[in-house]
Amino acid sequence: MNLSTLFWWLLAAMAAAGLYQYLTMSDQLRHLEAEGFRIDLRVEHNPLLVFDRQRQQGALIFSDHTERFNFNQVEALRWTDLAGSTQNPTPELRILLRDVSIKELRFTDQEPQLRQLQQQLTELLGRK
Repeated sequence: MNLSTLFWWLLAAMAAAGLYQYLTMSDQLRHLEAEGFRIDLRVEHNPLLVFDRQRQQGALIFSDHTERFNFNQVEALRWTDLAGSTQNPTPELRILLRDVSIKELRFTDQEPQLRQLQQQLTELLGRK
């Protein structure tokens, strides 16, 4: 098998794995919605993060399960500027969770998008 053929096989395998994860996460999300969870805010992340304002709950959507948490389990939203190799620090928003399998979610993006996410989460969670 030459290198070109191996490349295409690896590419096909990675695409199949990505499709499988997308489909299983979609199934988990549909199951959550079928239980009455209304998605007011969806944050694209791995795992997917969704919030229901009425139930005062959030959920982490994994490919094989869903983990719910109450708003009072969100300990903090923290803004951090990560020092990098350049003079412009990279902004990062951290969500700290309590009694959940993942204790901290980190989001890096352009500052305006992170500020908007921070504002949405602050309003949704009823924080100042």
